[in-house]
Amino acid sequence: MIPTHWYSKIGLLGEQIEHFFSIVPEAQRLTLCFDDLVENPEAVYHRVILFLEIEGDSGVDFSATNKSMAHMYEWLNKMVRWLASKKEVIGIKKGMGLLNFINKVNRTEKSRKLLPDDLRCEIAEYFHSDVVKLERLLERDLSHWIER
Repeated sequence: MIPTHWYSKIGLLGEQIEHFFSIVPEAQRLTLCFDDLVENPEAVYHRVILFLEIEGDSGVDFSATNKSMAHMYEWLNKMVRWLASKKEVIGIKKGMGLLNFINKVNRTEKSRKLLPDDLRCEIAEYFHSDVVKLERLLERDLSHWIER
């Protein structure tokens, strides 16, 4: 079992990037921020392609995937799961896709839960000096990472 203090140590990105910068020549490194990927995935993709000096794929789909989803009607979800389990019991191996269709129609995008304010403040306080270090190393403003 990994002690919990290891997690906080691993999260010190400024410390990690500082070490990385000390051993990898500037010409051989590309540092990207997830913020940029969220804001403009196509631009980040092109930066990577250019850095790696490889040919890009013009057919890449940059739309969001793996969004946070929820069932609109939990009772319908339970019914679909129950029906799916009975289908196997009676020997139906391949269906017409009706249960998958119902499940898909019953899903909706949901917003992600925010951290409680006290926990967010505690995390911001813990990582504050490391984020300042990371700002200096990357020469960019990351103050929104530690806003309280």
